[in-house]
Amino acid sequence: MKYKLAVTDLDGTLLDKNSNISEQNLRAVEKLRAKGCIFTMITGRMYSAAKTYIDILDCKELVGLYQGAEITDIRNKSTIYKATLKQSVCEEIYKDALRLGLNIQAYADDKVYAESYDENTAFYERLCRVKINIKDSIEDIVSSENNIKLLINTDKGSVTRNLEFFIKKYSGDANVVRSGEHFIEFTHKNADKGKALEIIAKHYGIERSQIIAFGDQMNDIPMIKYAGMGVAMKNAPDDVKKYADLIAPANDESGVAYVLEKLCK
Repeated sequence: MKYKLAVTDLDGTLLDKNSNISEQNLRAVEKLRAKGCIFTMITGRMYSAAKTYIDILDCKELVGLYQGAEITDIRNKSTIYKATLKQSVCEEIYKDALRLGLNIQAYADDKVYAESYDENTAFYERLCRVKINIKDSIEDIVSSENNIKLLINTDKGSVTRNLEFFIKKYSGDANVVRSGEHFIEFTHKNADKGKALEIIAKHYGIERSQIIAFGDQMNDIPMIKYAGMGVAMKNAPDDVKKYADLIAPANDESGVAYVLEKLCK
């Protein structure tokens, strides 16, 4: 079989609109592994938010978390790669978010923190199936030297209006991406899904031509471009699809399974 590694995003890609993995997708992953191909994920989620799917998939491979800013070996829960943001950059992003009236979330010790609870934080909790810890101020977390990701979680219009500002101001110091309709995410400059895929592939000794990567959002573009077969979902924006070698059926149509069954015979 040509392909030796298949890597997927979770939300909007492997998961359906209810954040579940379809039986068709599960069966396709089982068949793929039975043929000797590695199947894993690179997601923007932290470990606790991805654990449900790691368990369902019985994943024992390397997994990319926080947009690839952290890579964990699931077999022993060890971190093999981690890239944190500069403290000064985090503090400046935090100040800009507050000035613009945007809700910002910080991550520490596999937990997520915010200063206000609204419909957007409630949406995030439902989507990721985690509890957001609300504090009067998250400045202490933002100012730590171990901050792996910041996330602006707001309405679609606010993301659209403010995305370019954050990209222009911070792209020299951070990886700034729109990872969903409601999210602007910040990670280390060299921490993206493409870099994570490269690290994982080299760990297993797999060539780019032997990789399939699935995604649906702007943050998935680096790994779609890196893989020998980059796959965008039908539900992806056109700005993502233009980088793909193949367009899969939508996430609600078990598009990952459809491609795996076609390409990995």
